[in-house]
Amino acid sequence: MSTSSNNPEATESRSRGSRGGLDRREWPMRQNLVKPGNWFHWCMGLAECWLFSRRRNLFLKGFPFLFVVVTFPPLVSWVRNAPVDEMVQKLEKAVNKAIRDGNTERHENYLTAIYSLRPGNPEYRFRLGQYLVQNGKVQQGLAHVRELCPEDKEGYPPARMWLVLQSMQPTPAVQLTRDEILLQLTRVIRLQPDNLEANRILAILYTEKQEYSLAERHLATASRKDPTLLLELARLQRLRGRDETDIQQTTARAVDVLQERLGQSRQSDETRLALADAYALSGRIDEAREVLNSGRRLADTPVLRRGLARLNLGQLTTHIRASFMNWESGAQQLKEVLTLDPVNAEAVALLAQLAEFGVSVPRTGYDESISAFRAAIEADPDNVQKRLLLSTVLSLAGEFEQAIDVQKPLLETNPNLRIGHLKLLTQAGKSTEADQLATELLTETQNLYTGNPRDLPAILLHSEVLVVQKRADEAMQFLRERITAFESQPQQPATDPPGTPEAASANPTNSLTDEQAIAGLQELYGRTCLIQYERLVPAGSDPSASDATADELIRLLEAAVQTRAVSTIAADRLASLRYSSHAASESAAGLLNTMIASSRVSADILNIVASRALTAEDYKTARASLEQVYSYLRGRQNPMVYNNLAIVLVRDENPDPERALELVNAALKIVPDNADLIATHGEVLLALGKPDEAYGLLLQAKERRPDNTEILELLKRICTDKGDTGLAEEFEKQIQRIQSQDKESTDTGALRNGPDRASLGILAGR
Repeated sequence: MSTSSNNPEATESRSRGSRGGLDRREWPMRQNLVKPGNWFHWCMGLAECWLFSRRRNLFLKGFPFLFVVVTFPPLVSWVRNAPVDEMVQKLEKAVNKAIRDGNTERHENYLTAIYSLRPGNPEYRFRLGQYLVQNGKVQQGLAHVRELCPEDKEGYPPARMWLVLQSMQPTPAVQLTRDEILLQLTRVIRLQPDNLEANRILAILYTEKQEYSLAERHLATASRKDPTLLLELARLQRLRGRDETDIQQTTARAVDVLQERLGQSRQSDETRLALADAYALSGRIDEAREVLNSGRRLADTPVLRRGLARLNLGQLTTHIRASFMNWESGAQQLKEVLTLDPVNAEAVALLAQLAEFGVSVPRTGYDESISAFRAAIEADPDNVQKRLLLSTVLSLAGEFEQAIDVQKPLLETNPNLRIGHLKLLTQAGKSTEADQLATELLTETQNLYTGNPRDLPAILLHSEVLVVQKRADEAMQFLRERITAFESQPQQPATDPPGTPEAASANPTNSLTDEQAIAGLQELYGRTCLIQYERLVPAGSDPSASDATADELIRLLEAAVQTRAVSTIAADRLASLRYSSHAASESAAGLLNTMIASSRVSADILNIVASRALTAEDYKTARASLEQVYSYLRGRQNPMVYNNLAIVLVRDENPDPERALELVNAALKIVPDNADLIATHGEVLLALGKPDEAYGLLLQAKERRPDNTEILELLKRICTDKGDTGLAEEFEKQIQRIQSQDKESTDTGALRNGPDRASLGILAGR
């Protein structure tokens, strides 16, 4: 054992010496203070002294806090000054990987992390909001998006566009009103004046509001980025009534763009359809049809067939609406439209309308349409529109009982269809059911107009039921009584504020004035008079065979010609009566002369009178009517008028073949391939003493109008003058064959399809 350790005195002596040394400490020299090595030892000594002077258990408890205090400031500094771009790029890659893996949780977390790193960047907030909405967290996502679309600031254009586009979807996350959509798009345009989608949608909205000037401005801006919109711009310019030169310039640009695109992608049906529409808009119908047919030769797709059907339907609609004399030929061609597009609702409706007017429509060839509509109903049994179209097609095909079965389930929820159902029952010969339904409708409407004599819808329905029941005379009497009631008992001014239930019940005619209601009743009366006339004198028959009195026929036609909706048909019936041997012929002539002398007579009616006069070889009346129509043109081109007037000028007692040649040449510049015009050209040349040229033209016309007896008569005349009796006899045989067929058709009450050459067979702009 050591001596010193057992010697307390020695130990105490050393302790006193040590304390004495501490008391005698001195500060190091200045040169020692600046030496780094000394500082290390001093710091370590300080730490050692502090550490060993602590209690161990308390030190361990406080160590984590000490660590945080020591490390937090440099960590914050590092985070603030660390580069974020690299981190964002890594997170972007992580987002893409999460998308590929379908990991929605990571996808959301990474997007949230990116947004937290770049809170001032609206793109990341917008992406996060979109993702949340798409994944069911609608309110959270919309909160982010709405923050980017403030009302008092410009905001973030993509977020505003997203709000607009999603609102236009069938099931939007948030529905915007039209005004709210306009506001959002206007804000977008302020920051992005050339935004394609914003300008396009604004053009649509302003078109709906009939603010065509604003719509055109936005569509023109959009078309600079997407030239395919030039076609829509041209349509809008036409709708707005812009100068034709501007429209044609826009259309020409659209054609150039679409031609280039079609050259790049010959298989694109959409581009081909757009180019065809552009050609049609510029009046180049043949080129439009060729574009579609060339595409069908590559691949006869349903899209191209529908496009060709739409093109043909547009031309047919113009053709049919130009004159009722085109209805027969139009009905046949509408059937061809359905061959191309079996579910074309417009063609079906137009055929049904023609059938209702008494036109003989084709009864066969609807199988494909029927099958297509049945398939559509099986796919969507609640589709009322498809069921009605199927019922209409079945009725056109003469399958009335099937049409009734298809329509019957709709009657309970759609009582307005009962009048159509009554027509089907009548056509099907189900007299018991038809009478029962008619009685029900008549009782119902009678109760309505008895309780309220001004219930115009009930009055109209009541008269229509009577007409369907072939009680047109009763319908006429009923309408006369109603018109008298309206005229003798003027409506009292409403004392209730407009829009209140009391005011509505006091005036159930949709706020029509007495004058408007009377006009509606008079129009229906005129239509009913025409229906009654055609029951007495069936369409296509000789009025001379009718047993009706002259006064009765004239009274019916006089009311009908004053009805705008049927005035042209009534004028034709009046002209037909004028050139018949019926006792009413003289009165009809007087009524026609009064109409022609009126300054309000339309060009259509004058054309009809001229057509009937030409057929009856009354060239004086025909010339007077056509000269009046020609004066109406005032510089406008109408090949139909040119054709008919040219015919009159060579057939009249005072012929003017030189002027006739000028007219027919002007018409041929507009429609160079029309068979009727070619035939007229031949007749004019024959009148000018040029039989050889006339013969060639008439042969061309005969190829396309083989059953036209007028063309055959002219050919026979030329052959006779030349001494070619054999060929003249052959033409005579053809004439007799056609005339015998016409006689058989007349005996069966049918009309020949297609207008006569000297009628309204040529249309302006066809």
